[in-house]
Amino acid sequence: MQDYVTQYFEERYAAAGVRAEWAYNVCAGARRALDEPQLRLFCGTLLAALSEDVYWAHREAYHALKADLYRHARDGETITLEEFEKVAKSTFPLKSEVDIKNLSDVVRKQLKMKINHNVVNLDNLFLENEEGFDRLDIARELFRQRQLAQDKYIREIVAELGGRRASNKCISVDNLKRAFAIVDPAIDHIRMERNIRWAFSDQTSELNSISPIPLRTLVARLAAGNIERVGPRYKGMHRRTFYK
Repeated sequence: MQDYVTQYFEERYAAAGVRAEWAYNVCAGARRALDEPQLRLFCGTLLAALSEDVYWAHREAYHALKADLYRHARDGETITLEEFEKVAKSTFPLKSEVDIKNLSDVVRKQLKMKINHNVVNLDNLFLENEEGFDRLDIARELFRQRQLAQDKYIREIVAELGGRRASNKCISVDNLKRAFAIVDPAIDHIRMERNIRWAFSDQTSELNSISPIPLRTLVARLAAGNIERVGPRYKGMHRRTFYK
């Protein structure tokens, strides 16, 4: 993101002073609208306060749901609201029934569906304007749920590391590995290493040579990264299935 924006301004404005003014205005404007999720994500990514992978993971989740719904509709335009809920649960097996119901309510609101109407027009549901997919109500709800799920996931990890009261405690790579393994038994070693390297801000060193950092620093890094639960903490996992 940073490289793209820098290149854009360099190609668009030859004068360094003009580029600096535009860069300042963009950042200042984004900061004034941090209550808007889309701009908060943009600003955080632009200033390296958030991982750009957060955006791409959100986009991937949105398109996964879209693809599964159209597959269920056999490339048609409509499904029932009940079918929407079943497919959404299949696409996102870790979501609770409340999450699925909230998605369903957002669909009703976005499409302005009447109380006794339960047919979802997929073309209208996923109709994007020039501002992109993340301005749609359903995309906003997916992002909101993603953030809540990430917060809960991180709280569980922090609890395994000693809790908030241990904010000054130094956490090692092995400590974090153990916490991830307990909280998220389904996590694979690739995701585990990616999360650990992000948390410790080290993409190159051998894992066993990375120095411990305070828990408060670790928490801030986890919150700014693309850190998502892979599977349930306890047994009874819902398998993902495709509806035909």
